[in-house]
Amino acid sequence: MVMYKFLVLVLLAAVTVIFTHCGQQSALVWKSNQMLAGSSEAFEQTVYPITRTNCVSCHQTQSPTHASADLNEAHEAAVAKVNFGNISSSRLVRKLREDNHNCWSDCNENADEMQAAIEEWYAMIEETDAESPNPVIQPPTPTVLKTSQTMTIAQELANMANPVKSNTVALNVGAAMVNAPMVKGTDGFGDFLQVPNDGQNLTLANNAAGAGIAMLNMRLPAAGNYRIWGYVFAPDANSNGFYAGIAPTTNPSAYIGGIRTWNIAANANPRWQLLNQNYAVPSAGNYTLTLREQKDGTKIYRIFVTADTSFNGDDVASFLGVTLSFDISEISGIPNAKFLIDVSDYDMYTYLLANPRISTASQNVRVKNVRLMVNNVYSPQNSTYTTVDKVTTPTDGKLSGFQMIVLKDQGESIDKFHFEFEILEPYAGNVNNASLTAFQNSVYPISRANCTACHSAQRPHASPDPLTAHDYALTVVNFTTPANSRIVTEIRNGHQGISATQGASIAAQYEAAIVQWRTGRSP
Repeated sequence: MVMYKFLVLVLLAAVTVIFTHCGQQSALVWKSNQMLAGSSEAFEQTVYPITRTNCVSCHQTQSPTHASADLNEAHEAAVAKVNFGNISSSRLVRKLREDNHNCWSDCNENADEMQAAIEEWYAMIEETDAESPNPVIQPPTPTVLKTSQTMTIAQELANMANPVKSNTVALNVGAAMVNAPMVKGTDGFGDFLQVPNDGQNLTLANNAAGAGIAMLNMRLPAAGNYRIWGYVFAPDANSNGFYAGIAPTTNPSAYIGGIRTWNIAANANPRWQLLNQNYAVPSAGNYTLTLREQKDGTKIYRIFVTADTSFNGDDVASFLGVTLSFDISEISGIPNAKFLIDVSDYDMYTYLLANPRISTASQNVRVKNVRLMVNNVYSPQNSTYTTVDKVTTPTDGKLSGFQMIVLKDQGESIDKFHFEFEILEPYAGNVNNASLTAFQNSVYPISRANCTACHSAQRPHASPDPLTAHDYALTVVNFTTPANSRIVTEIRNGHQGISATQGASIAAQYEAAIVQWRTGRSP
């Protein structure tokens, strides 16, 4: 389990392009390295031959690398794109069936082939599981420390106090699929799309061969006349234009009303601008916004597609989504306590969660292991906040600065969230989260490696609970003169019959670690 969690964290940290975060949750949770190896072997015999035959031109090196020449890399990438609980909804299948993405013959037949291969992959895993002394664990039994469940995510996005309603879609430029010379970049204003300036000052036609292209998929919730707002930067008259078109995702070149010219007034800094031409979208469904190069050097940072005529980009320039609020008074024992987290519909296949936090009037709160449940199921892919181990205060309730990409399960019109906690309780001890983090990276590993036999419970600087260990360790260290710390001198003097050589070695480790801990503590 530890190895799998590590692999999942590495995989999710590496994935930055939204179309690589394509949306399903797997019901499969690995029990052991044996099971992980069994899955890799099954993948090699089923899905891998398909991806290696048909997908290497892009996905051997381009994320998701499910066609990598490295079997382990390909397996890790593919695991994040399948839903063993609902195989037909797996992204590897839907990308072919719904998006007609680089099919090698008939798209439906290719999707059927991929689905059958994933079914065989899963069947082989189950066979391995039946023979394993450590069978696959199903989603964990919910603890009593759980929040209420949200409405559907579509209802939350549409109905909570938020300027963006159901007829407006926020797009993330990081989601775009790009064709060179269009590139993605990041500067002080955020992520952007741009064709870098080549100094030729050309204005391309809207069908020019070799033009840079960016394509962003979206789901428009209803028929209507849609317009595009963009946060754009046009530094001069030679770098101030795109072409823009909206078309069904199944036929992304069938532009509704044709492709439009988007001329942008030159500006010294990025600003919101409207492409004031309606796109008469005939029905709800999946659509693709295409941006084509008109003039190089133009940057676009953020995009809204809206049927709301009162919408103004300047009024929602900081919009990221809605804030889900959960009353945790009962499960924490703290009156008027709330757990809050920001969520947005990141793209067609994923949600983006950010800024988890605790709100109380006057109480410090110990929080550990925050698990997101989607439709009452936990997926180890959604593990960003399971690493939380923090004491919040009324003035600092933030649990994590990381964002979490969450694969959609059945879609925003069905998916519901709730959260569960391993620990959620009032805390009366020392509150110094910087110190706790520094302790876990310095002294704590030494104690856990050498002292658990005696000091997991007694004088517990090696307690399995790092906060308990931290609070006790504060009583046996001397930050002014680390060599004089009790934890150092006892080890050096042969504590528990330890040899002089070993004692000197461990004492030196502790002394250096206390210096590191001291450096990492906040003033």
